[in-house]
Parts: sequence; structure tokens; C-alpha cells
Amino acid sequence: MTANQKRRIQQILDHLRGEQELVVDEASRLFDVSPATIRRDFTVLAEQGKVEKTWGGVRPRAEHSRAPDVMPSYWSRGVRFPREKQRIAEKAASLVSDGDVLMIDGGTTTFHMAAHLAERPVRILTNSLAIAQEIDRRKGRRRGAEVFVTGGLLYPESNLVAGPQAEAFIRNYHAAWAFLSVGGIDANGATNNNELVLGSEQAMIAQSHTAVLLADHSKLGPRAMCRVCPLDAIDILITDAWEENRPLLGQIDAAGVRVVEV
Repeated sequence: MTANQKRRIQQILDHLRGEQELVVDEASRLFDVSPATIRRDFTVLAEQGKVEKTWGGVRPRAEHSRAPDVMPSYWSRGVRFPREKQRIAEKAASLVSDGDVLMIDGGTTTFHMAAHLAERPVRILTNSLAIAQEIDRRKGRRRGAEVFVTGGLLYPESNLVAGPQAEAFIRNYHAAWAFLSVGGIDANGATNNNELVLGSEQAMIAQSHTAVLLADHSKLGPRAMCRVCPLDAIDILITDAWEENRPLLGQIDAAGVRVVEV
């Protein structure tokens, strides 16, 4: 089994933990592979006893379902709204000037900033192993971004390093920008699902001149378990245009946050 197939199979399992069934056509679209590839993945999972086959798809077995309060894996979250996340990240990276110091919070939207910053003369502090590795991969031996990775505890399935060591590391630096991921944002502020990374996110906001929130349309309105910050701690919100979110975006704009739609 290839590394890509292993990762895709884990994504299928993660997706099924929030759904009753996944059919071939939908999985093919979600993971951008052929229906034949998905059928082979489904067969592997069925042979392993992790799913039950249905007419045209698979459904989870009860013993492999996940409790609702456990965060889905990093790569599972990454397959949701990829084009929107790429556009948001590109716009965020366009705000950065050569020579800037910036902090990037780990997330599946902020991850896409790596493609636009890897070869630029900037300094990046991040709590994300995925972002650091992607910048290194894209830069190779060429000159470009310098990357500083926080210390701390590796949070399972998130590619994030968190805890007191990460927060202490961040507080040793000052940056022009903090680019933050989010679990939800509403008129009361930003929230997240992962309590362990709150301290790092709050430290990034405190140590940066401008705090930028990256959130696709699905994050507008929902309120996650943990409060990150009130709206007045956020300078810019970058999101994708979604008509249903306009009333809330109006409230966020009225609170003094610059709203950028892509």
C-alpha cells in the first residue's frame, strides 16, 4: 500500500465518523481520484473489517465510530473546501512584504500559505510541522523563507506543537503579522476546538502588530468549544464570498474588523 493510499484510507475513515455512508462518486470528488481508485480503497477497508459495503459505497461499522468531541485528523479536515482555502491563503500571503516577520498558526487553510511564501525573503514562526515541512519542500536548496518551529507537545493527528513550551517560544519574538486558523467565528469573537493550542494562538495575537483570521464560509456562525479572542483582537478577516454570511460579516465589519472576501 502506498503512502498516498494509506493517507486517503485514513481520510475516508475520518469522513465516515461524521456520516452514515460514503458513496463512490462523492469520495472520488472529495479526494480527487478516480472511481476505480476509490473502489479499491473501499475494498481494502472492507477486508480489514473497518467498514461495511453498501450499494455503491460504504458505511462505518459501529465499533469504529468516533466520539463526537474528538477533533477529526488534520488531513481529514484538509479535504473540505480546498479551492476556497487556497484562495484565502493566497490573499493572506499577498499582505506580506519582503523582510517581514510573521507567525502562522497551524491549520488546513493557513497551510496553503506555504506555497506563496516558501521562496520569499521572510521569517516565519509556526507551531505547525506540516507548514514547516511544506515550506522546506517547496524551497529546497533555494534561498527563501527562514522557518522557526516552536517546541512543545505534538498534539495527536493535528500536526501541531502545543503547550507551555510553545507559548514561551512565541513570547520571545515580535512579528508584523499573525495568521490564525479558527474553529468558528461569530459576533462575539473567534473560537476553536482544540484547547491545547489556545495559548499559542493568543500569544501570536499579543506578539504581532496585525492579527489576520483565515476562515472559509463554513466557519462563519458556528461557535466552537473554546474562546480564542473577542472581535476587537482581530484586525482582518479573510473569507470566501457566501451570500448567507453577509449579515454576520456586516456585524463583524461594524465591530472594527476589516473583512476581505475572495
